[in-house]
This record gives sequence, C-alpha cells and structure tokens, in this order.
Amino acid sequence: MISMQCFDLVAMDSAKAQEMAQRLGYKRIFSLGKDVDIVENLKRSDSARKKIVKSDDFEVVSKLLRQNEVIGMLPGGASVSKKTLEIVKNEGKLLFVPLADMVRAEDASRTHALVKARNLIRSALMSKVNICVVSMADDATLLMSNMQMTEVACFLGMDQARAKDAVCVLGGVL
Repeated sequence: MISMQCFDLVAMDSAKAQEMAQRLGYKRIFSLGKDVDIVENLKRSDSARKKIVKSDDFEVVSKLLRQNEVIGMLPGGASVSKKTLEIVKNEGKLLFVPLADMVRAEDASRTHALVKARNLIRSALMSKVNICVVSMADDATLLMSNMQMTEVACFLGMDQARAKDAVCVLGGVL
C-alpha cells in the first residue's frame, strides 16, 4: 500500500510547527502568514501567497472564490449556505474545516463546536464539496497527528477514505 503524504495548516510559528511535522506524520505543516493568507474582504492584497476566504458575506465569498490565487474558504459563522457550497464546488475550491476550536474548547462549548463541524461536513458531503481538514493550531498543544486528524474527521461524519483525503489534499493546492 502506498502511503499518502499528509499536510496541515497552522496559525503558529512555522519553524516550531515544521520541527514537529515528521513526528506527527506530516510531509509539511503550512503556516498562515507565511504560506497562505486569510482574506475577509474585497481589498486587493499585494501578497503573492495563496489565499483562503473567510467571510459570511455571500457577495465577498462568491467574488473571491473565482480568483486563481484563492484555494478555498474557511467558514466564518455557524453554517455555510447551499449557494455558497455550490460556488465552492463549481470553482473547484476547498472547504476548510479547522479542528483547533474543538480541541481547545471545554464542556458545552466543545459540544457546540463538534455539532457545528459535524453539520458543516454533512452539508459539504451532500453538496459534493472537496473538504480539507486542518488543525489551525495557534499553539503546539493543539496539534494532532495525521492519524488523529483522520479519526476526528471520521467521528465528524466522513468515511475512512474521505477522511484520509481531507487530511492529505492540502499538498495538492499549496
């Protein structure tokens, strides 16, 4: 069996994350601000880095997802509309599902984060959107191994093959 190369995206120091990459089973851990930027509005960015859209405004999301340097979207609120998921699918972009909030949260807020992520994944699977599961860890204690991320993705409603793809797909776009 050929092992797939897995990737993660974090919001922490890239050197520290890269040190841990091999131990956690990743080929590479990408960092926000170094490898990719998050854009929340239509202002032009001078950065040549790839971008991820994070907005609840449908107009902003639909315009930005049509740009070549945009690789996908990160949900801003509790859910993503079917119209938005349709654009993500039609443009061949990724829907990013961050897991750090679930790991960081306690008690009732963890349950809320899990339900939110499970509903998001269910909607994305029904819409046939490409899903990318990332940690978005801003602290080393929130990092998970690629196997843990795959298992969490399964817990959230994906089958094993889709979950593995969701953890490995980032390398193909960055």
